[in-house]
Amino acid sequence: MSVGDDNHACIGSVLLNGRHRAGGKGPHLATGIFAGIPVNDFSAALEWYRRLLGTEPSFYPNDAEAVWQLAQDRFVYIIEDDMRAGGAVSMIWFDDPVGTVAAIGRRGLEPLGIEKHDPVWKYVFHDPDGNEIGVGGRVTGAAAALRTATVIRVREDACQLIIGGAPEWVPFSAAFPSPRTERVSPGNLVAVGTAPDGALTVMWRWYDAVVLGAEADLIRMWEPAHGEVLARSRSPLARPPGSRAYLSAGLPGAQWWVAGPVSASGDSADVELDAVQRFLTDNGVLDRPR
Repeated sequence: MSVGDDNHACIGSVLLNGRHRAGGKGPHLATGIFAGIPVNDFSAALEWYRRLLGTEPSFYPNDAEAVWQLAQDRFVYIIEDDMRAGGAVSMIWFDDPVGTVAAIGRRGLEPLGIEKHDPVWKYVFHDPDGNEIGVGGRVTGAAAALRTATVIRVREDACQLIIGGAPEWVPFSAAFPSPRTERVSPGNLVAVGTAPDGALTVMWRWYDAVVLGAEADLIRMWEPAHGEVLARSRSPLARPPGSRAYLSAGLPGAQWWVAGPVSASGDSADVELDAVQRFLTDNGVLDRPR
C-alpha cells in the first residue's frame, strides 16, 4: 500500500470536543483525524512505518515527529515519547485489506495474526515498540471464501475432498502446477477458493508430515514425497518427535513452513491460511478462471 494509491485508507471519525448537534440528535462527528503513535526509538520506528505505509512521510513537524497523510484530512504520525511508547492501539481501514497486506509483506513486514468478523477482517501488526497497528477492511468474494479440506482421491483435473462431512469432487485451479497426481496425495490438506465464475477450486496444498526433532530455530520434518526437510515454524507450539503436522512449500520467507498439528477434520485445520491468502492474491490466482 502506498498512501497515494487508489486503495483508499481512513482512520475513522472522531468526536469533536464532545459537542452535540442541535436538537439533541447525537454527537457531532468530525470527518478527519490526526492520530498519534508514541515511539521510543524514532529512527527505528521511522523505518518500520515507511515499510508499513509504503512511502516517505508527508512532512516532518520537527526532529521528533513524522506525519503521513492517508487521505484528505486524515493523518497518522509517530512522535518520540519514551514514557508512552508501546501503548497505542489503532486500525487503518482499506478498500482492499488483503491486497494491502500482500504489498506490505513484499516490503518485509508480516502480521502477527488476523481477526475475522466477516465480512470485516483485521490484520494485526506490532511496531518495534509494541504499538498495535491494524490493517483492516471489508473482505468479500473469493478472498473471504478460502477454506481448508482433506483430500481422499486425486485425478489430474480434480480432487475428491471432504467438504461439510461429505465427499465432493473439486477441480484444480488453472494456476495449480502439474502433474497434480504427483503433487497431491490422499491425506493432504488443500485450500479451496472460489473462482470468478463462483465455482470452488483447489488452490494450495499442505503435506501431512512427521516431526523428527528440532534443530536450532528449525523443525526437521519427514514426508513421503520429499523425505527429510528443515522447516520454519509460524508458532511457538511444542512439536514432539513422532507427532504429525502440516507442511508446505512455496510461501515467502522460507523454503518450507510447518503449521499446526494434523487435524481429524480438515475444515478445522490450524494452518497459515492468511499467508496463503496473501500469496494467492499477490499473484492474481484468485482472479483467474478455472
